[in-house]
Amino acid sequence: MTPLDSEMTIAAPSGGPAVPATGKPGAMLLAHAVEGLDALFLAARLSRGHAATILHVARDGGRMSLLAGMVRFFAPEVEIVEIPAWDCLPYDRISPSAGIMAERLRALALLAAGPGRRRRLVLTTANAMVQKVPPPERVRAAHLRARAGGRFDRDALIAYLERNGYHRTGAVVEAGDYAVRGGLVDVFPSGLEQPVRLDFFGATLESIRSFDPLTQRSVAKLDKLELMPVSEVLLDTGAIESFQAGYLRQFGAVTGDPLLEAVTAGRAFPGMEHWLPLFHGDLVPLTAYLGAEAEIGLDQQTREALRARAALIGEHYEARLQPPQAGASFGATPYRPLPPELLYLDADGLEREFQRFTRLELSAFGPPPRPPIGVAQVRDLGGRPARDFAAERADRSANLFDAIVAHLQALVEAGERPLIAAYSEGTLERLRQVLADHGFDRLTRVERWSEVAQVAGAAIAVLPIERGFVAPKARVIGERD
Repeated sequence: MTPLDSEMTIAAPSGGPAVPATGKPGAMLLAHAVEGLDALFLAARLSRGHAATILHVARDGGRMSLLAGMVRFFAPEVEIVEIPAWDCLPYDRISPSAGIMAERLRALALLAAGPGRRRRLVLTTANAMVQKVPPPERVRAAHLRARAGGRFDRDALIAYLERNGYHRTGAVVEAGDYAVRGGLVDVFPSGLEQPVRLDFFGATLESIRSFDPLTQRSVAKLDKLELMPVSEVLLDTGAIESFQAGYLRQFGAVTGDPLLEAVTAGRAFPGMEHWLPLFHGDLVPLTAYLGAEAEIGLDQQTREALRARAALIGEHYEARLQPPQAGASFGATPYRPLPPELLYLDADGLEREFQRFTRLELSAFGPPPRPPIGVAQVRDLGGRPARDFAAERADRSANLFDAIVAHLQALVEAGERPLIAAYSEGTLERLRQVLADHGFDRLTRVERWSEVAQVAGAAIAVLPIERGFVAPKARVIGERD
């Protein structure tokens, strides 16, 4: 077990931690990887080229968002791709929201296109990792490009939108909507912040403009447009035929089934995503989108979250296995669930996928006396929580900000460059003013981690971090501290 003091490679107050590449798949246990330091570690590993792609599995969506924000601060040159889980329960009667589906498909399309020029951190959650996804080739095939001034068939565009999950509405207001008014087609594509308006004249696409969904007024002229599906279910002829055959194979000849009738007619049906394997034939693990050189990061408590999700899936499946007549007697539509293994990975399947890659196991605890089974290396990141001023807050005779100022001055005099992390712009300005009022005016606003080393005192930034941390050559004080 070797501390990382001699392996500081990301520009910081005196650098930040990174870990040498292992050369072959195996597990690396990273001890004392307290929250905040774990994000700095991932940023450093990518920034300095120890890995080109890391797929990091966070325990939940909130943790994924925090990691994304922190890594953007620590290493803005790293491309971050977020893959959220469906925002509905397993075997639900409703579909995931259009926004979540659009975000997932945009991320899958980026991964399916192959490595980019930037090093990439792919962030996902335990719930999303358990779920299988459409194969990369299907996602690539659903990519549609249009260029202003070129020949483009309006009816072909409408057919594409229908079979790829877009919903026809009177006015486009959210992702996944489209509207048709003569030669104008408005569409809110997956992955864009604003909808676009396509103006056709015969077989020519004359112009493409983004517009404000509230005012419906044009905002900017675009030269080209790239469209992706907003649903993982594709309702083209091949997918419909695959669904029909698979549904009959799983459940036999059924009549009066509204799901089967809707899909056969090429119409979307609420919750049809829960039969996703029947549309694609075989689904694949998320790791199928990674190259062999990629690494897998596992958040603290991720394995527990994976087990909890697997148990929840099993419970919901068993609940849906009631005879169809039991639900029908109360007026409910019969629900015919697919076996979990068609849509989800079990614990053994996940572990087999993880074993194919170098694994980074993050732990807030200290290094164990000996490496656990399956762990090739143990490294101590040397992290610990930052000082908490709870005692000063509780002591009515003490002045909290005088204590903070004294602490900051001691750190600066010792040659350190502490960073204060504020939740928002508003609290950043308030903290800066209050600290100045209490005699500490050596506080410099920074936008990224690499700027901290240049400040003449302490730094302050908007950084989404729950608690501060201390590590070799790094000291962050959180607003909550």
